[in-house]
Amino acid sequence: MFSIGQYLSQVRGDSAGSTASGTSTATTNTNNQVVLAPEPKRAPSRDYTQLIRTGENRDRVIQSSIDDVKPLRQRQRNISLQKPSEEQILECTERTRKALDNVLQTKLGTLKKDKSKPDYVRYTSSNILNDAPTSSRIIKIIDKQQDPMAPPKFKQKKQFERPPSPPAPILHAPTKKVTAEEQKQWYIPPAISNWKNPNGFTIALDKRLAVDGRDPSANASVEINEKFVNLADSLDKADKDVRNEIKIRHALKKMEAEKLTREKEERLRQLAQKTREDRARIQSRQQERFENEDERRRTLDREERRRKAERELKMSKMGKEQKIRSMAKTLGDRDISERAQLGVSKATKSIETQFDSRLFTKSTQITNSEDQVYDSELFVQQAISNIYKVSNSSRDQDPDEALHDLTSEKRFESLGPVQFEKSGEGSSNSKPVDDSEYGLQVKRQRTE
Repeated sequence: MFSIGQYLSQVRGDSAGSTASGTSTATTNTNNQVVLAPEPKRAPSRDYTQLIRTGENRDRVIQSSIDDVKPLRQRQRNISLQKPSEEQILECTERTRKALDNVLQTKLGTLKKDKSKPDYVRYTSSNILNDAPTSSRIIKIIDKQQDPMAPPKFKQKKQFERPPSPPAPILHAPTKKVTAEEQKQWYIPPAISNWKNPNGFTIALDKRLAVDGRDPSANASVEINEKFVNLADSLDKADKDVRNEIKIRHALKKMEAEKLTREKEERLRQLAQKTREDRARIQSRQQERFENEDERRRTLDREERRRKAERELKMSKMGKEQKIRSMAKTLGDRDISERAQLGVSKATKSIETQFDSRLFTKSTQITNSEDQVYDSELFVQQAISNIYKVSNSSRDQDPDEALHDLTSEKRFESLGPVQFEKSGEGSSNSKPVDDSEYGLQVKRQRTE
């Protein structure tokens, strides 16, 4: 840590020196060199360059005043820039060339010292109490021989870029405090949509008016254009005209429907009148046909019996299904028990396609792919029954003992291959074989 007080003396001294030396302007001497001419004296000011230069390179350019920002022509108005002579140019060129050659020779190692000769250094001990003769001796220093083909021992470290010069100070005007009126003028209300409100927030009307730039607090009279009034009147008139047209259209449709209804009723009435007249005419003819009431009754009974006989004849010729169908028609809405006793009851067939509800409760497995059509195998139970299962007894048995039991068990003994015996012709056991016993037919040889 450092304090500002230790630099105050330097600042005062530098400022005084700078004041004394600063009063000069650019002039030209006899050797054609530019010399700064004295400037008019100004009020003494302290130079704070030392404070800013703390911890920085002494050769670094530091701008610590407003004059450093100004160009040289503005700072030194009486400056005169004259072209140097040929001698000065040659001298500067030679000096620059020598400096560059020195740098190149240093980099290339041409200016290395000859280390072939040893160096002698006198060493004296820093211990005052040491009176030994070896406290002061001469040391011979010889360079160690190095292998020129040996690889480098040290890694070249990267030289990081040093921090640049401090930036030039930018002088700003003092910030002006913003007033409430300016803040109100610069205020931008939040954007509120008149069409979308996905979160369903309740937005006040003054916020909606502020989006359009309207001030809800202003009580200024609102001017409405006359065209809005004309538009409203035109829309109202058009609505009334359309309603009147619809009303007239409905009235005409109603009158046409009533006319059709009256015509239909008139036709039905005429048809009923004609039917009644025909029935009365037939009855009068039947009454004229029969002499008395008993004869008419007998004729009707005779026709009824004839129709009944014809119906029974048809029933006898019908099949079972046709009989049941005809009986069901004649029975009509009868109790189900009576229909069951007569054998006419029939199970109702539902036309609607019925599905097993368990099919809809099954959730598709995640492992199923699009190529898998069925959710389970076809013969699952049969496959389970064919799977080999280890019995509990075999689990408890030692595998070595089970192997020994299998190898030591004698199930079938091998007696060798099958052997055949040839029967001799002279043997007593040989019997003539009848080929017919086996269904064989031997072809007889033809004798001449």
